[in-house]
Amino acid sequence: MPRWIVDGVEFGLLLPAGQAQLEAGGTPRALVAVAREAERLGFASIWAGDSLSRPRIEPLTLLTAVAQATERVTVGTAVLLPAHRNPVQTAMTLASVDLISEGRLAVGVGAGFPGFSEREFELAGVDFRTRFSHLDDVVTLWRELWTGQPSSFHGKVLHYDWLPPAIRPARPGGPPIWLGGATPAALRRTA
Repeated sequence: MPRWIVDGVEFGLLLPAGQAQLEAGGTPRALVAVAREAERLGFASIWAGDSLSRPRIEPLTLLTAVAQATERVTVGTAVLLPAHRNPVQTAMTLASVDLISEGRLAVGVGAGFPGFSEREFELAGVDFRTRFSHLDDVVTLWRELWTGQPSSFHGKVLHYDWLPPAIRPARPGGPPIWLGGATPAALRRTA
């Protein structure tokens, strides 16, 4: 099936995985069925969002199910907030999703939004004021775990004197990591 492409732009679908959709009768299995249908119709990608303050199906779990049920579409996070998760465990989870999807994972990451994300960061134990340094450290750590077997890591805010061996993703170097954001600081970093 050809992909939906208009003027060189590929179209993707953000799965409606929030509590409101579930309460309206949606199910996780229905989300996977939507992803399969989107692939059949020619969508290029299927995305899952992330939040601690807005209840939703956990995105990496959902994308694992979607990866199993599809064959061609890119599966991705729109966007994952790495501060919500242990960085080493997340590197292993992302590598696993990349393996299950046979290299179809794309990881959109973000650093939260001022006036909205502070409570989420507090809950996760991450200082919101250092969110960009934390994000930089996490992405660097992921890449190091995916490409080698570092015994330690010392970034600006993350410090590990010991690291376990990590599973390697399907693609050498790991899945692509894209920065997402809408604040002026995030847009400057993306440029």
